[in-house]
Amino acid sequence: EYVKGYQNQQEVSIDAMNSPDEPVVVIGLNERIIDPGEIGGDEVPVISDWNLQATQSQSGIKLQWTYTYPTDPQSIIGYNIYRKENTSPGFTLHQTVLGINNMVYDDISVEPNKYYSYYVTAFNIIGESNPSNIVSAQAPNRPQEVTSLSATLHSSSLLELNWGIPLDQSVDYVRLEKLVVNVNNDYVQVGDFTPDILYFMDNDVVKGKKVIYRSAIYTANAHSNYKHDFVMVPYRDVSIPTKTYVEKISFDWDFINDIEGWLLGAPEFRLAVVSGSPNQGVTIQEGMLFDFCSRHSWNYFNGRNIYNWQPSNWDEVLTMKVVEWDNSPNIDIDINAIYKKKNIDSTGFDVDGSIPVRIVDFLNSHDEDIGIGYLRYYDPETMEVEFSNYGFKMVISTVDNNQSCYP
Repeated sequence: EYVKGYQNQQEVSIDAMNSPDEPVVVIGLNERIIDPGEIGGDEVPVISDWNLQATQSQSGIKLQWTYTYPTDPQSIIGYNIYRKENTSPGFTLHQTVLGINNMVYDDISVEPNKYYSYYVTAFNIIGESNPSNIVSAQAPNRPQEVTSLSATLHSSSLLELNWGIPLDQSVDYVRLEKLVVNVNNDYVQVGDFTPDILYFMDNDVVKGKKVIYRSAIYTANAHSNYKHDFVMVPYRDVSIPTKTYVEKISFDWDFINDIEGWLLGAPEFRLAVVSGSPNQGVTIQEGMLFDFCSRHSWNYFNGRNIYNWQPSNWDEVLTMKVVEWDNSPNIDIDINAIYKKKNIDSTGFDVDGSIPVRIVDFLNSHDEDIGIGYLRYYDPETMEVEFSNYGFKMVISTVDNNQSCYP
């Protein structure tokens, strides 16, 4: 379900089942880069004229190699890279690179200023070749990263970036970059800032987009690891409260008799709304009634204010439960209010949990369970929320449209 990966010189777990939201360079376990041709041969690869080279890169030590081979090259599956620190007694296997043509490797797991030695072998299904020549290089003197980076949204058009720098090292400048997801293909430079400047006001933000910021310290020799933060830019004006109205309800007409038999007339629905955090769940609506004015698959409503958003964190989520109500006895129900949070130095929601909320005397009983829907603070101001069952949908808006019933 997960594969090992690296981000900013740190080991991370990557979801192997769902496509990533950000670009990923696959260096192993990828059938697209393994082209062994006809797997054959009855001996290990025999290599001559190895030409392994090691050079210092901005983030580590870069290895490149070429060779000649008297044996059939199509039998080669990949390469084993062996490494040792110059103070260590011997080499150990450091990395395996798959693909006959992948003859470049950037070792970013090195420690600043240390010397490392390497050699490479080729391998096939039989075994390993003779080793290459041994090369050595010194890792760069990578500076410390910024001590903090935070992005704060003040309005839908103004975002403030703040960062800190370590006091015990020289800093030439701090570089700030940003990526607007589904707008930019890569990070773009925002600016370079001298050590006395620790903030930037970004008024070039796009509503409804996820914006990832990263910053690094630059010196004459190298740059530090990146530190990240991100925001989901809402359509709402985060500086003022906004109301949330149910404008319209609809469902799949094929299910009308499952929802409400014709003898009982028009459908009636009850809505419960809760919100959650890691510490508590809060009931917002216990059972707002929505009476359809006719036996139809959709209906407008007015004056149905279900929540007033306050200037708030962008991670706030409303969990909504709907049942079709037929004057059934009152019972208590539990709803799991979901919440989303991010960890420090993150480009995604790393914490996604729920907390149970009990609603007393919610009219549920044997009535039809319409299901659960979710509304997030950063969703569009007019949003169609889908529920679990019967093709049920609610159109929610920041403005009361003053319409009612089925036109």
